[in-house]
Amino acid sequence: HTIAMCDRSSLDRPVIRVWHADVGDVFGVDGREARAVTCLLDAERARYARFRHDEDRRMFLLGRVMARAAVGEALGVDPRAWTWCEGPRGRPEIAGIESPVSFNIAHSAGIVVCAVSPEGLVGVDVESRTRRSLERALIDRCCSPEEAADVLAHGGGWGDRFLQYWRLKESYLKAVGLGIS
Repeated sequence: HTIAMCDRSSLDRPVIRVWHADVGDVFGVDGREARAVTCLLDAERARYARFRHDEDRRMFLLGRVMARAAVGEALGVDPRAWTWCEGPRGRPEIAGIESPVSFNIAHSAGIVVCAVSPEGLVGVDVESRTRRSLERALIDRCCSPEEAADVLAHGGGWGDRFLQYWRLKESYLKAVGLGIS
C-alpha cells in the first residue's frame, strides 16, 4: 500500500480524497518513525508515547501525520499550522478556524486511512479481513433483517459481506459524529 497523493488543484473541487498506507511500508525505513514524531504537536506526542503496543502507536502516528498533511493541503496551510479537536463522541474536527473541510481517520491491522472532503462531512473505516473470527451473533445485533438475509446468502463468505456493511455503517456514523455505541 502507498499513500495516494494529489495536486492542489484537485482539492479545489468538491471531491473526497482518500489516502491509505501500511505502517510497515512507511516506518520500515530507519529513522522515518522518529522524523514523523517530530511532526506531532506536544499533546499528540504525549498521546503517542502512551500507547503500549508498537503497532497501535505507529497507526496513531501515521494517522496524525497523514491527516496533518492532507488537511493542511486542503486548507492551503503548513501541516502543523492547524489544530484539531475531538467532538463529543471523538469525531476529529478542525479547531479554531471556520472551514468547510472535513476529515476522518481509521486504522486496523497496520493499515491507516484518511479521508478529506473539501466541503461537507466525511467518514471512513477500515477493517482487517484477517482479524479474529467474527461471531455469528453480530449479524442479528448489527444488521437490519434485509441486511442479515443478504449477509447469510453469502454462505461461508458471510464474514466479508458483514464487514462491508459494518464499514459502511461505521463510516456514516463517524461522518455525522455519532460513533458506534
